[in-house]
Amino acid sequence: MRCGCLRPIRSRFDHRPYLTPMLVAVVGGWLAAISGCAGVDNPLDELIIWTPWEHDDPADLAKYGPTNRQRRQRIEDIAEAAGCGDAEMQRRVAVEFADQLRAEDDPLVRASLVRGLGMLPVAEAERPLAAALKDNTVDVRIAACQAWGGREGETAITYLSAALAGDESPDVRVAAARALGRRRRPDQVALAQQALAAGLSQDDPAVRYRVAEALESLTGESYGRDPDLWKRRLDGERLSQRGRPWGDMVDDWY
Repeated sequence: MRCGCLRPIRSRFDHRPYLTPMLVAVVGGWLAAISGCAGVDNPLDELIIWTPWEHDDPADLAKYGPTNRQRRQRIEDIAEAAGCGDAEMQRRVAVEFADQLRAEDDPLVRASLVRGLGMLPVAEAERPLAAALKDNTVDVRIAACQAWGGREGETAITYLSAALAGDESPDVRVAAARALGRRRRPDQVALAQQALAAGLSQDDPAVRYRVAEALESLTGESYGRDPDLWKRRLDGERLSQRGRPWGDMVDDWY
């Protein structure tokens, strides 16, 4: 995972840069504060109120609370800072994010929490990420596929294979296929290829096309992203590879 600890964060109202190492300290203090504070109903809201670069009127924030946009941005900042911290910080943030995910009503905030959990390479993030694959909102399930796509190991492939095979939304199945196509470890490539091979038989032509695209990414072979050619190739037939259409390459650039 790319660490963004040295990326400047600028306030909307102030052009002085703040660096995320300060955020690491803030996260540590926030977690310590909320662990013994029974009066905080929403820990993320509490953090937004007192982060030093938030220049909204504290009285307004205390009265009305932060907007969901502010909450999503703060979740992203916390996850990025924790991703640069030690394993103990990552575990504590993962637990807090998991608790918030179970209680959160807004699907966009849930999706942000899922993306944040995906940035934390600790075991405590895996159960809520698995639960997110069953969320009733498509965007949250897509975020969960993307999060699992950034994790190594057979567990990630198992969950992504199940999403590709069984999710009711074509968009989620496409997200799962793309995540499977990003496997690079040899022991995982074979497992991902098995899951993608099964996906070539799906009814939705758009899903089949994206599965062929994922196989291309996974193997480095190109058959014009033609699902039927990929079926023949995976059945053992020797085929001549094809150059990629210009339209596909332009699509990748954007």
